[in-house]
Amino acid sequence: MNKIIGVTGPSGAGKGLFCTYLADLGCTVIDSDKIAHSVTKKGSKCLADLVKAFGPEILAKGGRLNRRKLASIAFSDPKKTQTLNQITHPAILEIINDKIKKAQSTVALDAPLLYEGGLDKICDAVAVIDADEETRLSRIMARDHMTREAALTRLKAKKPLEPADKKRYYSYNASKEQLREFAREVFESVTRLK
Repeated sequence: MNKIIGVTGPSGAGKGLFCTYLADLGCTVIDSDKIAHSVTKKGSKCLADLVKAFGPEILAKGGRLNRRKLASIAFSDPKKTQTLNQITHPAILEIINDKIKKAQSTVALDAPLLYEGGLDKICDAVAVIDADEETRLSRIMARDHMTREAALTRLKAKKPLEPADKKRYYSYNASKEQLREFAREVFESVTRLK
């Protein structure tokens, strides 16, 4: 069975770049955010359930999900965030499990909600990618074309990580070169596991 490296951390910390470096080393990258987009596409059961829970104002013209509108509602209150996760997580987990079964190499599972979704339990190791708040804010604002307030709301919606365990690797405020070396270190360590 393939080894699984869970990759988690707050938005804007560098998880995507870290996963790119793992892919360069031969990992199959499974991006839970991309899967979340696919399960909420127009006509999906998840989208219908989200509209029931949050109202038709989360829809853009043409019936597609307006992610910014949903985020502004769902991340404004922990109970609403929980509702969002209860609707989307089962469908996302089903696709993730299928992709893991089909993978032909070590898997890098990019999942910001790794612990919240219980996915840490299937991982051989977890790499936590983190950065200071100002760095993350500027990256989110640039990447997602958001205001500072919207980016702050997104950051506050993420719960602090669980206490460290023996299989966790941690990177904080790494440069691109440091992140590349960190990816190599984690990959080599995990592939040596029996």
